[in-house]
Amino acid sequence: MTFRSGTCVAVLALLLQALAVPPAAAAPPAWRAPSAAGWPGGPLEQADVTRYLAFHKIRAAVDPLALASAPTANQSAFDVTAYDLDLAPNLTTHVLWGSVRVRATVVRGPLVSMDLDLDDAMTVDSVKAAGVPAAFSRGTDLLTLALDRARMDGEELDVTVWYHGTPANGPFGSVFAFTSHGGKPFLWTLSEPFGARAWWPCKDHPEDKADSVSVRVMVPAG
Repeated sequence: MTFRSGTCVAVLALLLQALAVPPAAAAPPAWRAPSAAGWPGGPLEQADVTRYLAFHKIRAAVDPLALASAPTANQSAFDVTAYDLDLAPNLTTHVLWGSVRVRATVVRGPLVSMDLDLDDAMTVDSVKAAGVPAAFSRGTDLLTLALDRARMDGEELDVTVWYHGTPANGPFGSVFAFTSHGGKPFLWTLSEPFGARAWWPCKDHPEDKADSVSVRVMVPAG
């Protein structure tokens, strides 16, 4: 490979010019307050929350079976295929408003009801099954809703739950957090492996993987 001398001089001049330009002043570190999960507080670069999130990720792995439970007999009778979530978090009151449409296939019928995991801290406003208002009841971390009719093997389930509440902490701290970063609202969730029930109705058992999930979040302009 050959270069003309004029090209080499031009390239060298550009390199020297680049080296002579002082780097932009970095923003001073911002103080990240202690968290319920045990983060002790400390300075973090304003554009980098890696250490903060990594800390909570590690805490989540300390006792991953803390919320483990076997699916109910009812939950073992259906296979979830899709979740469709609409979320509207209130950044002032820290209340999460949402709805989730759950679609599933019956694998062991007949099925006349559907069990979904949902933390007691969340309030269920209404439920529909196949587009028809449905009755429901609450147990400990469990929502049981009545289907519009008995469903047999291979039939589809299609239910929607409207709910709201302030998600409770899990064994490792925040599961769905309302916080701030750089003076702006900052929302994050750390739900695996058994924490999703803290903020949305679902079959909270990782062995049943949904085929698809869609999530829409409504936030203030800007």
